This record gives sequence, C-alpha cells and structure tokens, in this order.
Amino acid sequence: MKNHSGTDRRRFNGIGLLIGSLIGALLAIVWFAVSLQSETGPGRSDVTGFSDVESIAPWAVDGFDPTLARPDYSPVDVVRLQLASIRDSEKNPERLVVCYSLASPDNRRVTGPLNRFAKLFDDERYRPLLGHRSAMIGRAQIRDGVAAVMTTVIAGDGNAYAFHFLLSRHSPFEIGIGAESAVPGTTDERSPDEESEQCWMTNAVIPALQVDIESA
Repeated sequence: MKNHSGTDRRRFNGIGLLIGSLIGALLAIVWFAVSLQSETGPGRSDVTGFSDVESIAPWAVDGFDPTLARPDYSPVDVVRLQLASIRDSEKNPERLVVCYSLASPDNRRVTGPLNRFAKLFDDERYRPLLGHRSAMIGRAQIRDGVAAVMTTVIAGDGNAYAFHFLLSRHSPFEIGIGAESAVPGTTDERSPDEESEQCWMTNAVIPALQVDIESA
C-alpha cells in the first residue's frame, strides 16, 4: 500500500496558502479603506481634479471634450480625474463630461452618447462611485500596452468598494460613437501611430469587491 501522507500534506499546505493569500488580500483592502476613511473623514477625498479641467467647453455638455485627454497624463492621473468627475456629478451632472471624455473610443461606442453613459451609474454595481466619500488609487500595472489600476472607494453607505480600471493609449480626437461626436471645426492631423501623441484612456471599469467596513 502506498503512503499518500506526504502528498496529502503538500496538497493541504497548498490550499492553506491559497486561502491565506485571499484572506490577506481582503484584510488589506479593509485596512486601507478604514485608514483612508479615518484620515480624510466624511465628505473629503484624496481624489482631486486638475486645474486645467475646471473649464469645460459649452459644446462638451452634449458630447465629449477631446482636449481633456493629454499625452502627459499617466494612467493613475486619468483614473483620478474620472473618479473625481463621477463623485462630483452626483450634485453637478455636467462634471460627468470629464469622465466620459477620458473614456476610450471603443468604450464610447459601447456606452453610447453622454446621456446613456450617465445611466450606467443607475446600476447598483457602479452607483457607489457617485458622491463617494474618499478613494485610494493603486499603482498602474502596465503590460502589453494595457494599464491596470485597482481603486477602492468609501461610498456614501460607508462600505468599501473595489474597482479595476483598464486603460490603453488612443488618439483623443478619434471618433467613438459616430460622426456627430466629432468636435466642430477640429480635425486630427496627427498620426495615431505616434505614441508621443497618444493619451491614456479607460477601456473598462470592472467592479471587483465590496467590503462592509462596519461588520468587518
């Protein structure tokens, strides 16, 4: 009869390490969320916009503003601007133009025009982003031209929600939802293959995890 005790022990240890890693990741999110909440307090956030996006072109309210995307913005910069835009749009819907303008052309093709894009936040999976109290943005992990940025927000209900932002480089003037989305009087004469002229824009935002801080 073969002795399987060694194999069983290694298998048990492997399962234990996997469970331990998952628990550790969960506790890390809770710890970051709680510490951030205690530092910023309700109504404040470490997510702030940049001074040069405070003025939105009047025509952008009905479409998007390609001038908001800039080649010198990092993936984290884009996520920070989008989070601030979504947060502020709860009281000022026009602020959502910033988030929409930093979405990639493919993203806009899927979501449709701005008024349809705004309805995404009626979904309970994304509603916590509206008016969130505070947010923590992780470092960008870039591989094969795609940047992944994990974020955790403290929502108005006091719970922590994690979201996975995926970004890639695009021309900000690339038409996303049809000819009507082009900016009047503007053309993109730059080569879309020139990386120096490309801007990080968000392809997708994936809800990752919810943590009830009070019960945790």
